[in-house]
Amino acid sequence: MKFELVGHYPLTDKNRGSLKENQLGTVHIYIVDYKIDIRGIRVHKAGKGIFFNFPHITSKDPDTGEGVKYPVFRLSDEKEHKELMDFLHQKVKPEVIAWVKANKWPSDERSRPPAHKNGLGGVMAGLTTQKPVLRRIIPR
Repeated sequence: MKFELVGHYPLTDKNRGSLKENQLGTVHIYIVDYKIDIRGIRVHKAGKGIFFNFPHITSKDPDTGEGVKYPVFRLSDEKEHKELMDFLHQKVKPEVIAWVKANKWPSDERSRPPAHKNGLGGVMAGLTTQKPVLRRIIPR
């Protein structure tokens, strides 16, 4: 399967709002074979690693009452989904790390800034309107 990195939208001190320091921004990828455009894949730091979270909806399991995450997007073929995750880790992760090293690596402190008055952090709309750090295609 063929993937392309369309853009990396980093969070900076200026556009971070109330989001935690370990959140680095979002990436935008394109799945060429299916003509699918996926935006808003969150990138965050945990320890010394970089991790990716697909957009999801949180809810409560009707039977157990426990919190669950329902992905907004997932490839139903496990092999293809693994290819997508491999692309993120092998091709996108080095781009994010290069940007972070060229700028400022977030601290390991777990302090949580106060929530924004509208509860959205005031940043989500800005992530979709700002220009990405890179605008080049990275073929798989």
